[in-house]
Amino acid sequence: MSYIGAFGVNYNVWESNSDVRIVWALVFGTLTWPFLLVPQIFVQWLTRKLIGHRFDKSLSKELFILNFPIAILVTALLASHYMTSNPKSAFEYLVVKPIPASVVSVEQGGSRAMDSVFRVLHFKISKPDLRKLLDGQHFVQINEEDFDRQFWEQRIRDTVKLNVNFTKDWQAFTLKENGGQKYIFSNTTSTETVFVADAH
Repeated sequence: MSYIGAFGVNYNVWESNSDVRIVWALVFGTLTWPFLLVPQIFVQWLTRKLIGHRFDKSLSKELFILNFPIAILVTALLASHYMTSNPKSAFEYLVVKPIPASVVSVEQGGSRAMDSVFRVLHFKISKPDLRKLLDGQHFVQINEEDFDRQFWEQRIRDTVKLNVNFTKDWQAFTLKENGGQKYIFSNTTSTETVFVADAH
């Protein structure tokens, strides 16, 4: 049961490649499993101490009572993990919190390796809210000649499986941070926007 919790916590719902999600969860679930096993054993020991006399030598009842608290903890852990992995939570974590009122239709995708994370949000936002976001976080516009539209289209499509089409109507902005870089791509003729977090 503790391994189910470890597997679930390491199964990233925003990772676009299902094979990568499974491999990551298997490997890192195995590595983190012992850390969940210790509290599981403690809770079972405590449960046996407190109500062990009520088992009446029934193995099935004993197994149920001993594992019920663990099942509750694992369920709460997994629920918390997946609630914070939805597009809304991803937007609040990666871009800004609270989310501007005009933001709608948020899609997310991502890919991670041992030493890098690439996450993308595709959404719609009003021009005034976008301007506040750019100015508030001090994004800098990328020169037209330095904005390789085809490169970014291909990378986003191949890596996170989100369909974007960067025509001449799109502008690019960037913000350097410790360990990575953020990008915002904005369609000047609509509210369509793409956010990229590229961390190494």
